[in-house]
This record gives sequence, C-alpha cells and structure tokens, in this order.
Amino acid sequence: YTENGVTRTATLNTRVKAPSVALVSLSINGGSSVLASGASVTLGASATYADNTIRTVTASWSADTAAVSVSAAGQVTAAQVTSNTPATVTASYSEGGVTRTASLILTVTASTIARATSISIQGSNIVPEGGTTTLRVVAAYSDGSSKTVSASWASSNPSLV
Repeated sequence: YTENGVTRTATLNTRVKAPSVALVSLSINGGSSVLASGASVTLGASATYADNTIRTVTASWSADTAAVSVSAAGQVTAAQVTSNTPATVTASYSEGGVTRTASLILTVTASTIARATSISIQGSNIVPEGGTTTLRVVAAYSDGSSKTVSASWASSNPSLV
C-alpha cells in the first residue's frame, strides 16, 4: 500500500488445507473364526473413508468374554476352555468426531488333549501254585486310543501273592 509517498507492506502466511474426508467404516483383518485354546493371533484394523481410501489405523480393542483376552495392540489370546466357547472381539476407532466399530465373532475350541477314561488289568487271573504270570495295565483314552502304562501293584491277599 502506498500513500503520500510512503509504502507499507504486510505479509500473511497461509496454508491450504485439503478438505477432510469422512470416516465411513472400520474393518478387522488378520483373524479367522476359530482359535484353539491357548493360541494367539494378532488382529489389525483398517478404516475406509468417503473417497474409498483405506488405511491401517490404531484401534481400541475389547472382548465380551473371559474366553479370550485382547491387548492394546490387537493380540488375541484364547484361554484354556473345556468346551467350544463363542467370543466377540471388537475394534473401535474415532477420527474427526466420527467413531466406527467392527466385530469379529470367533469360537475358542476346546483342548484336544486325550484324557485317561479307564484302566484295565490284562493277563491270566489263574496262577498255578508255584507258578508265575505276567500282568499289564492298559489305559483307555477319551480319543479312543489305548496304551500299556506302568502301575503300582498291591495284593488283596499279601500272604499268597
């Protein structure tokens, strides 16, 4: 600006801000619908925006049951369960005043460790006087298998055996 021979200058620094694009949805990635007892998986979250761009975001994580725990980083760890147990893991993300959530429904599967269900003594139950016999103990398991196991022995009549 110049007036009466005097020039004055003013400067205004400006920055052009791109219009913000609205957060439309959130999705969970990296998981499946089944997680074995004691196993872990790390989940991630992706945000989709109004202009169809997708980017990985840091979500807040939660679970609806003690059958799984979930860390702030999205690592889901299944507890030991005795029967298949449903669980829902939820991610939540906020940006520009908009909050979106996504959920993953999964099943924590029971341990498949075979457990002994019965034992039996195999061998002859008749021993001639002065004779010997060989006995063995066989354990049967919940998965249908069986095997010979070692056992401690005791007699109901120690004077004879």
